[in-house]
Amino acid sequence: MYEASFYRELQETYARDWPALLLAISRRDPAWASWRMTFFERYAQRGIGAFLGTLAQWCHRHGVLLSGHEVLSHVSSWDPTGTIVADDPRTNFGLDYFGIDAWRDVTGVDARNAMPQLSAKFGDSVARSHGRSGCIVEQYFGRVVPGSHFAAGWWELTLGQLRSQTMRHHILGMRQLLMHAFWLTDGDESDRMLVNPRFDFAPGVNFEPWFAAHRALADESARVSVFLDGMRPFNHVAVLYPLRTAWMGGPSHEFGRHTAFWTEHLAREGIDYALIDECDLLGSASDGSSLRLPDGRTFPVLVLPGVEAVRSLDTVERLRVFLDAGGVVASTGVLPSLTQDGEDVQAAVERLAEDPHWFHYAGEPSWDRARAAVLQALPGRFHVVAAAGSGQLWSRCGADGTGVRVMLFNDGDDEREVGIVHARERCRVTEWRAADGSRSAPMPWLTGPVCVRLAPHQVRLLHVELDGERTADELTLLSGWRFRPVTQDADATCSRQPIMPFDGWQAQGYPTFCGTGEYRIDVEIPDGAVSPDGWELLLPVTEDSVEVLVDGRPAGAAPWPSGAIRLGGSLHAGVNALTVRITSSAANHYYRGTGLQGDGLARCGLLAPPVLRPVRRWHDIDGLLA
Repeated sequence: MYEASFYRELQETYARDWPALLLAISRRDPAWASWRMTFFERYAQRGIGAFLGTLAQWCHRHGVLLSGHEVLSHVSSWDPTGTIVADDPRTNFGLDYFGIDAWRDVTGVDARNAMPQLSAKFGDSVARSHGRSGCIVEQYFGRVVPGSHFAAGWWELTLGQLRSQTMRHHILGMRQLLMHAFWLTDGDESDRMLVNPRFDFAPGVNFEPWFAAHRALADESARVSVFLDGMRPFNHVAVLYPLRTAWMGGPSHEFGRHTAFWTEHLAREGIDYALIDECDLLGSASDGSSLRLPDGRTFPVLVLPGVEAVRSLDTVERLRVFLDAGGVVASTGVLPSLTQDGEDVQAAVERLAEDPHWFHYAGEPSWDRARAAVLQALPGRFHVVAAAGSGQLWSRCGADGTGVRVMLFNDGDDEREVGIVHARERCRVTEWRAADGSRSAPMPWLTGPVCVRLAPHQVRLLHVELDGERTADELTLLSGWRFRPVTQDADATCSRQPIMPFDGWQAQGYPTFCGTGEYRIDVEIPDGAVSPDGWELLLPVTEDSVEVLVDGRPAGAAPWPSGAIRLGGSLHAGVNALTVRITSSAANHYYRGTGLQGDGLARCGLLAPPVLRPVRRWHDIDGLLA
């Protein structure tokens, strides 16, 4: 965008330094980072105010609500650094999606093609930052076949594909789908892109042969939307949108892939999250161990996805206050090292990252590892678990005045069994039927978790009432492990040393030790955490023989991997000393120094954080909801 008065303003504000703002756009070295961030901040503010501000003022004078969407760099993707329209997406209002939404009355976003993507979640996030919720998604289709043109669209679209995409958007925060497009005419026989309506991001849905059946999808979507509007998000995780890192680093910066890593995995896991603006973080306060944003939402976990630059030292101070209150920070990629004001905060942030509540991964970790850092901070959470099957099982949960609402969508071709886990004594479920708008009668109260089945591509809407005292729920055991080798070895010591429960002991100081290694952790069971059927320990990934002791007494064993290890009633309220003894193969001992192992050290010990959970008796409730 070019506007002469903007550059006169820069000259007046920065005097002889104003050309440095322009030069900084093309410079990559850190010395120019502060100038570059300052330029894009001014550029975004001017563009947003001149365009959206002008539209908003006119709309409000005439009693009209302002909606619509900007060009999004993350359509068809979870990565906000995409270059789908421009080589440098910062030219699009400086990528300040929160600043743009401040002028809107109804949030709108666009989405491309029939795949899961970030659009609806980002739209819902910016809306909630401004006291609203949900968004309109304009869905279009671009042709990505070599030799064709993206505006030729996708006349191959089926109603089933459109429905699946609609439900994915609902899961991620959409209120209403707006299809691009509904046409007055289907054009002519020419192949003029964007001039002939036939090839203006086809299809025009009303010219598809299946359009007579479209009303069923519209009705189902409306019912789903009404159901979801009645819930409040759980707000488990806040993912910081690193705007200043985007200004500094542009589309080649790693924050894009780290944002994609977190947002996609959290969505597929069914862990509730929102993207937040740095202004939200700066205005936050501690609420127990949670981060309370200015709009009232609270989050126990904050994610920093490749955040290299922040606004000021005040942002670092907010991180310190959150950690001191017991909040959890998870970060991947680079750590914050500089501010827009030109201050070096690398040492201060590195000191903060030594806090036991900060989990940092220099690269892109396995999802099991990152997931454990999040779940450790969410004990007792209401959640959904799905049996293995093809395709994705999507879920969205939130509280209402009398319980929890659950949307389930089986985005696959196999029937799926799905469990609903809660930490109360009993529950009662009512089903809202999206297909016809009817509701089941409430089923009888049942003790413990429940399960239902979903046919391929089925949507189910369930309302779960909860009653009674809190009961035991699963604990992800990530922090606090100590290790010692039990079998004497040249590399072994007898004292227990801190260790993380992933990668194995061979990667954490014991490369040639083989035999029995002993992991120990203290686990506190709350007084009210009742588990009438006892406990079990799940080792998500291990390849060796396992024995489990509680307070020094044998509690369970698994000579080979065979699922969760039953511990009976060996755990008690209070602190329990949990010991996991793992006996490995002899490979790393006998192959050491020979060069014969070839494929690297054998993995020994814990390879993913264990999960301690109550033994559950599942109630199949499909018959009760019929």
